[in-house]
Amino acid sequence: MKQGPSIQEPNGEVAWWQYLLGHHDRRHWDRCYVINVGGTKIPLCSRCVALYPAAIMTAGIMFPLRWHPGVSFVGLLLVPGLLDWSLARLGYVAGKNWVRSTTGALAGVGMGLLAPAYLKNPAASDLWQVAGLVVAVWILVETARWAAGLDEEAGGRDEP
Repeated sequence: MKQGPSIQEPNGEVAWWQYLLGHHDRRHWDRCYVINVGGTKIPLCSRCVALYPAAIMTAGIMFPLRWHPGVSFVGLLLVPGLLDWSLARLGYVAGKNWVRSTTGALAGVGMGLLAPAYLKNPAASDLWQVAGLVVAVWILVETARWAAGLDEEAGGRDEP
């Protein structure tokens, strides 16, 4: 069956602006919701499609409020997504788009909760503690992949 055109340059490279919508190349479109617009297939990352709207909506709600959640609460919102990504990246689970979207929405709420405090004070330690958690998990998972000799074909199917 012939596939419709995708958002690629004539030389077959992925168009640069495609990464604004979905940052996966064609072989990883199983991690995306693919919509068809006029015969052109456009991938939307299943985690990001929930993360960014949740972050924007939560930040919009939080700006007028004076409540600031603790970093522990925000960290808890990120744990499901980090766990799902880690297990998929290490090849233990194949990953499912509904799980990616759900964990992306939770992470987006966490990001949205921190946004007002960050915009008021970019040096706020809460944000950097959460960012440190994400970077630490990424380093641990990628180190484990390297130590196990995993590559995209051998195992581990998910990218952040």
